[in-house]
Amino acid sequence: QKETQSNINNNKTIYEWNKVGVPTANFHILSKDSDIDAALDEFSDNPWVVKRDVLAGGKGVVVTSNREEAKKFIDQSIITDNQVLLEAFLPGEE
Repeated sequence: QKETQSNINNNKTIYEWNKVGVPTANFHILSKDSDIDAALDEFSDNPWVVKRDVLAGGKGVVVTSNREEAKKFIDQSIITDNQVLLEAFLPGEE
């Protein structure tokens, strides 16, 4: 339960951490007005990490090397949640 709840307001948390200097992966918060292709291009050297900003029952994150899968998840998340976090992949354990 605690791990799932940590996904709530993920976008705001990452943004706030970055603002005060807490090290985070590079990221974009994407919305309907964002250039999704440009954002995907920026992180194309590694798998894409896409995170919804809702309580998602463990289904709020996609890590994929498949561009179409990443783009589809981004599009669906923007439709349902208004925004989504695209984060640079950092290898290793979280």
